[in-house]
Amino acid sequence: RPLTRHDNIANRLSERFYRNLGATALPPSIETAKDSREAETQVMECRYCLRRELGACLKTPGGKSLPSPLYITTGSHRFRLEFDCSRCVMRLWHQNQ
Repeated sequence: RPLTRHDNIANRLSERFYRNLGATALPPSIETAKDSREAETQVMECRYCLRRELGACLKTPGGKSLPSPLYITTGSHRFRLEFDCSRCVMRLWHQNQ
């Protein structure tokens, strides 16, 4: 499979590791990329769901509605939350500036 930013090539050691395995295209990790032309970058996909944690799971009878879209902000970083309820998956998208 082709390497992506999710393979976390963040330093010379990880770059050397992937080159030794035969990789040629080595995109930098999300944290070290200097220029991202994309408006958003997916940084995580997980089964842990904040909607469920907040009692707002849409698959349960008592699930309450929340404003959409939902965001998490920390420091100067803003992340949009995306919910794939059919797969029970939550994704975080970094809002590039």
